[in-house]
Amino acid sequence: MRLALAAVTEGDLDGALVALGSVCIERRAGLLLVECDAVHGSRTTALFARAGARAEPLTPGVALEPGLVPALVQDLEGHPARVDRISIRALGTGEAAAWLLRRRWRLFRPTADRVAQTRRILRGEDRLYAWRRVIWSTAAELRSCARGSVVPIVFDREALARSAERMALAGDGLLARWART
Repeated sequence: MRLALAAVTEGDLDGALVALGSVCIERRAGLLLVECDAVHGSRTTALFARAGARAEPLTPGVALEPGLVPALVQDLEGHPARVDRISIRALGTGEAAAWLLRRRWRLFRPTADRVAQTRRILRGEDRLYAWRRVIWSTAAELRSCARGSVVPIVFDREALARSAERMALAGDGLLARWART
């Protein structure tokens, strides 16, 4: 199911997106688009309405412009892009707690901040999600981006699927800030 989001105001947009499980959000030509499973049906529009966004159904997507170069982005800051797409995967409670509390080589203990985040997740007050961001832009626009966080993909197109996932908490509101920029 493909939806266009309009009038994104202050609300829990991150929580609504994570509640859908696996979803892709995309900015293209001034539109904010959401792709999710059709299984959710009218629940999707109700979730977005509670989050302060109006969701309207759309027809299937439009192809990318020719000559655009994909690039992996390691943050949710604003970068010049013709198409900006974020894939989101909600983590289950056990996977989220394990990720937050994992120890490497038994030398490091979880910080107090990570323990507090794990408590919020176990109590159902917050959700952890994994995200992966890809932008498509012209080569000149990509050259103007920050070198460290934007990695153009020139030869290995499979790198888009193999890229590392980043983690974030829905309570931080990172996706809502990205959607408003």
